[in-house]
Amino acid sequence: LRYHFLAARTLGHSLPVINGCEQAEGEDRRASILRCDMNTETVVFEVDATRCYPDQARCTRYIRRLVMDKAHGRLEVTDSFEFEDELSVETAIITGHPVELHPGAALIAGPDARLQVVPSPGSHIREVQRLAYSDHSGRAAHVQRIVLAPRHPSRQATIGYRIQNPEAVTTPPSPT
Repeated sequence: LRYHFLAARTLGHSLPVINGCEQAEGEDRRASILRCDMNTETVVFEVDATRCYPDQARCTRYIRRLVMDKAHGRLEVTDSFEFEDELSVETAIITGHPVELHPGAALIAGPDARLQVVPSPGSHIREVQRLAYSDHSGRAAHVQRIVLAPRHPSRQATIGYRIQNPEAVTTPPSPT
């Protein structure tokens, strides 16, 4: 019953949905850390989250890589997948703030700041969904779900994006 609530399930988090499957529950469904490097300029964090998804996802490998560029205030997220067959995959960014779509980017407008979401080459913003849920007090609430997908699905797919200050210079994601 817990996973019927948006806040407890994959759809309510900035996570992929693989072949229509959300992450599975259970002790054996955890990710393993592959890399965690920190220095004064960057943080690189990488996990293998393949085991987090059920067998029905037919995903043989899922690696999430986060690169925080502290000097430029930029976060790059890359989800890399390998599948048994060519399947559908999407990842998302969840926000409680309004989202504006622009050519090649989305703008998240908070009360005190704005953030720009820029898809990596080979990825695109497919849509913005508005999802309703009941908050902890039982009041009706909603979030925006920015859905990103690969431009060309295949047995090996990558979805990437950069979150940055919209005034930042637009540069391709780093290969770090």
